[in-house]
Amino acid sequence: AFVKCATYGILYWLPAFLEKQLAYEHKEISSITAFYDIGTITGSIMLGLLSDLIYKKRSPVAFFSLLCGSCLFILVVVLSKYGSLILLFLVFFIGFTVGSIFNIVAATAATDLAKKNSLKENDKALATVTGILDG
Repeated sequence: AFVKCATYGILYWLPAFLEKQLAYEHKEISSITAFYDIGTITGSIMLGLLSDLIYKKRSPVAFFSLLCGSCLFILVVVLSKYGSLILLFLVFFIGFTVGSIFNIVAATAATDLAKKNSLKENDKALATVTGILDG
């Protein structure tokens, strides 16, 4: 729940912050927020591989990613006045750490649930559970 809240919080808060606090134009806001998505995709692949190859589970990677993501979030607020290049870098790595963990947890939870015998034969129940996980 925390990861989902953090992900949606960033997605809704960041454009408003860039527009109202830093007076960015819509074109710049679109570019900066796109780096969150690029970081999420990159992080999902890289952190997913890391958790599979090294740890064999997602807990250690998720913990350190969320810890780093929280620190990066604070840095966005503090360092955002120093230019858009720093902001692009920070937003990319917030997506890499927080957004990717959201994807990894949702995907693995849906996969784990799909293996349950009670849901295997009931496509509607499986679709409902997957929909709840993905939001």
